[in-house]
Amino acid sequence: TMNRRLEAWNAIFKRKGLAGGLGSLANAVVIKHALRAKALSPLGGGLPTLLSLSVSSRCNLRCVGCFTHGYPDAPAQRPDLAVPFLSLAGFQSILAQGGSRAHILDLTSPGESFLNPEIYSIIALGAHGHGMYVKVDTNGHAIDAEAVVESGLGSLTFALDGFSQESYASYRVRGEIEKVKTNIEKVSQIAASRGSQLHIGVKFLVHSRTENEVETAREYYSQLPNVHFFTDVFIPPGPTWDFRREHPF
Repeated sequence: TMNRRLEAWNAIFKRKGLAGGLGSLANAVVIKHALRAKALSPLGGGLPTLLSLSVSSRCNLRCVGCFTHGYPDAPAQRPDLAVPFLSLAGFQSILAQGGSRAHILDLTSPGESFLNPEIYSIIALGAHGHGMYVKVDTNGHAIDAEAVVESGLGSLTFALDGFSQESYASYRVRGEIEKVKTNIEKVSQIAASRGSQLHIGVKFLVHSRTENEVETAREYYSQLPNVHFFTDVFIPPGPTWDFRREHPF
């Protein structure tokens, strides 16, 4: 366990540099002290070590079961409620309030993150500007493979359920599987050719219409450099409070 901690901190110092690494280490000590004391530290409770930010509430797909976009009255489809994108200026404001101490930046959003026109600038500012390990999940339709690798992104996970258009579109409504396959291959090839450490995940949801294609997909994607194929299952999110109020029983 100690070796893993040392390896983790070594990686943080490499990404953030000496000054940034020392600042993050001091912040971790403050947080640990506050937790052990089970009360606020005299120095305060510390700053977040992980930032999880929604950069997009817009999506190009209408996935079955998605509480954000999957039905006509979903929250993200209501113009009076939706805030489309986090701006670069908004992200800079978060960093200025202490967010820059974070080691990890997760930009996975209720919408498609790569629809945000400033997404690559946000990733680069977090990764190159503040030494964060940046990760994001995507449906894979709107990405620029070249920009993804150059941005400094640490982890990119594609949601790709099925190996044929028919099985894929049964859940990823409006999706085009060939476009996603092509983008995975492009990112993989560019990352490998430049010696990038980008971790590329392909997440395959197993259900009745995709279960017969799991091994075909695993064999195909596992041969691509930097790509890790894994399976998952769909767990419906819990009802919103609005839904509970309207359907109390």
